[in-house]
Amino acid sequence: MDKKKIFSYALIKFSAACSLFFSFLLFFFIGDMNFFKTSVYVIGFLYNFWFYLLFFYAILCSFLIDKLNSKHNSTPRKILLYILFGYLFFLPFHIYNGGDVIIVFIMGSVGALCSLFFYLCTCIANKYKWFRYTTVIIIPILFIAICSIDFTQKEQWVEHSTKDTFEANFSYFNGTHKIPIYIKKGETVEVNVNFLITENSTYQGYGTYFSSEFNKYETLSELSDDTYEFSANKTGTYYIVVIGYGIEGKIKTNWKIK
Repeated sequence: MDKKKIFSYALIKFSAACSLFFSFLLFFFIGDMNFFKTSVYVIGFLYNFWFYLLFFYAILCSFLIDKLNSKHNSTPRKILLYILFGYLFFLPFHIYNGGDVIIVFIMGSVGALCSLFFYLCTCIANKYKWFRYTTVIIIPILFIAICSIDFTQKEQWVEHSTKDTFEANFSYFNGTHKIPIYIKKGETVEVNVNFLITENSTYQGYGTYFSSEFNKYETLSELSDDTYEFSANKTGTYYIVVIGYGIEGKIKTNWKIK
């Protein structure tokens, strides 16, 4: 197989993998029709080891299936192999974690459907050049764009802050808001974040995490449901990041540096 054929063959597999994960993106977006929540899912994918494991697992299994099917090229056999490898991906969950057989079967069935979709995409990419080039260029760019754009929406947002407190009232909050804190190396900050959601709010959830000028995510110790602790190993600006998913109400935050 010459270099041109090898490149084309690899491109088909990469195109199918991109198409598979684009289908995941559509699934999450159609479920909520919420650009911010979809961007959270995408960022979660890109920072998750399992995303890359599944990505390369799909491609490597497809290579292996082609190899196993090369002597006797049979479409039904190839389909059965894709279904088998879809189930095999979730088998370790049952072996090492003592998972429930029914749950593993359901997860394996989802894996089998994803495998068949991957195979369908390889067939389309093999037949149409425009498909393989479009997917490997447009889909990664789309993922990067979604991660780069801030889809935060705020309505009637009124905030008030002091040296060690922050409070915000709003009629609608869908996105993130950063509260900066300057912390010196070796200092520990104890943070309390309280979400007061109105009863008539279209409740979809909320959360909190910590970031800094050095890292997108910083590790927090949870002291209680609303109280967290963080120790700085560098001097700089850190951020309490509050997240709302279509909520209405108030956020009250206070912190103490020790």
